[in-house]
Amino acid sequence: MTNETGIKSLTGDKFHPLAALGGIRGIIEAMAPGAVFVIVFVATRELLAPVISAGAIALIAVIARLIQRTPITQAFSGVIGVGIGVIWAWRSGAAENYYLWGLLTNAAYLLPILVSILVRWPVVGLIAEGLKAGLTDAGKIERGETKGWTSWRRNPEMMRRYQLATWLWVGLFGLRLVVQVPLYLAQEVGYLGTARLVMGVPLWAVTLWLTWMLVRTPDEDPVDDVAAGRAVGVADSTEVAAGPGVGVADSTDVAAGRAVGVADSTDVAAGRAVGVADSTDVAAGRAVGVADSTDVAGD
Repeated sequence: MTNETGIKSLTGDKFHPLAALGGIRGIIEAMAPGAVFVIVFVATRELLAPVISAGAIALIAVIARLIQRTPITQAFSGVIGVGIGVIWAWRSGAAENYYLWGLLTNAAYLLPILVSILVRWPVVGLIAEGLKAGLTDAGKIERGETKGWTSWRRNPEMMRRYQLATWLWVGLFGLRLVVQVPLYLAQEVGYLGTARLVMGVPLWAVTLWLTWMLVRTPDEDPVDDVAAGRAVGVADSTEVAAGPGVGVADSTDVAAGRAVGVADSTDVAAGRAVGVADSTDVAAGRAVGVADSTDVAGD
């Protein structure tokens, strides 16, 4: 399976941080213009040099991709944001306005994401399940293969996970605003630029990873199963606690640790269940067909 980038990484079996951020090149394209702007501004305390430098870096990234005929989506979206920041800073004569567009976009993301939680249509659920259902594939939509893709909302566990994951996004955008708006109002361009760099790609990477951890298996809860000691096919946690084997019919047998169909008293004394060849397996809490306790612990 190929490593997905950006939001699509939420649907992957594994999370690859570099791939999720577009690789080393994607990270450089995202961070370089802002880093150059703040470094040049702090060094010169003038507006022209950092504006030209940041704009040039963003433009070069797009041109390089066009020449190499590689996807330009990330670089192009970056150059638009940088271009708006450069124009606003230049026309206003205030360096801090280079970052104003970013503050506005964070606020624009924060409000609808928060509303989505309150109305119980969490954005992360819509995105993840929409991608899994193929809503980005026009062919699937035309064939009706995406019908019923919102059925996850009727699953309390999936809803809980997606609500929690969406709160992570609220925290991301809210934290950026709480830290950066006061710096913007105070015209602390150096500190504001540094905060933008730290709370940009690195913080987004952490948020994506935590989101993936929450939604990678929204229809299962392997963590809770392992914590309770349940194995596949065991329906009742009280049975696991008592240690009975498959098909235990009598509470006396359960109390004694016996399993139905055990023919040898030695086996009963050892607490072996049908099909379990080694008492160490029982002691380790393994169920029929589970070969290695590390498998259960790893789930």
